[in-house]
Amino acid sequence: MHWTRKLCVGLLPLVLAGGAQASTLSEDFVSLAEDGQANLYAVGPDTGSPAGLLQRSTDSGTTWTAVEVGGSPVVATSAVEAAGSTVVAVGGESGAIYRSGNDGASWSTNTSLTLFGLSAIATDGNGNWLTVGDDGEPYAAASTDDGQNWTEVGLSSLSLPGLSSFTGVAWDETAGLWLMVGTTGTEGIAVTYNPDSGLVAEVSWPGTPPGPLTAVAADGEGNFLAVGEQGTLVFFSGLGTDTPTISEPDPGLSQDLHAVTRIPGRGFLAGGGDAVQVSVSAGAGEVLALETNGETGTIEDYLLPAGASLPLLAANGYSGEPILYLDPLVAFGDRAENAPPVSNTVSLAN
Repeated sequence: MHWTRKLCVGLLPLVLAGGAQASTLSEDFVSLAEDGQANLYAVGPDTGSPAGLLQRSTDSGTTWTAVEVGGSPVVATSAVEAAGSTVVAVGGESGAIYRSGNDGASWSTNTSLTLFGLSAIATDGNGNWLTVGDDGEPYAAASTDDGQNWTEVGLSSLSLPGLSSFTGVAWDETAGLWLMVGTTGTEGIAVTYNPDSGLVAEVSWPGTPPGPLTAVAADGEGNFLAVGEQGTLVFFSGLGTDTPTISEPDPGLSQDLHAVTRIPGRGFLAGGGDAVQVSVSAGAGEVLALETNGETGTIEDYLLPAGASLPLLAANGYSGEPILYLDPLVAFGDRAENAPPVSNTVSLAN
């Protein structure tokens, strides 16, 4: 399949990296972010050498350069996130945290958490951040000063099995909660964290626990969608209340799902192996549309560019096309019949 390399968002052209080559451009990405100046950041690849290279593009993805700290490229990172001028990347097994407070112009390193492997990071957009991973058991650390300093979140009250780990985290402003998801190795786990009270609570499954969970997103209206191995989807609503709702819509997939994001006002979009994608409604957590493209790539992350109403960019692994442009509107029935089609894109229509 051919992927488009140029798209107009409003009046601004967005040029993607699907074929542009630079000395530091990796063959696959596993995480994407965009700062307040429309600079792009990417982590990838997650294997090979150098693994976990943190890269930055100032020209909308046409060319990429390695982020350097102290004259050396930042490697072994696992995820990157941005909010305004602040960009934060977490260091995988190294546990280091790399931060820029000026749209990537300069960077600092925080090594206070280097005993812990960090796999995911999220922000509420108001200077509060949470990173999760494991140190042989689930681990989380919070920052309330825009990523400058970090404090361990106490999880000793939980009774999670040994060797469990967190792999994803999301914040929902309506719920007022962080939701951390992960795995015991064979089953999924989910834990809420209330930053106001400091309370953490393990989510109780209403039936058989789901399979291992890999990522989670929130829609800002009190709903979360977690995704995982072999097409696992878990929809959460009302967490932190007396009547939470947890359901597992079945998309009928065998592929692992690695990424999930919200579509404002519509629901969620999830992706994974073979470039498979599935859309899920926000209100009822129902599968709306499914597309299995038979591609060799793996959708690892989504990026919702500033001012956009849909996730235009997806980090793609193991295919040689590091960034994909996706058009999910048809999956939610929102594309007008007379709207001009966008060529060379993935369509989620059945």
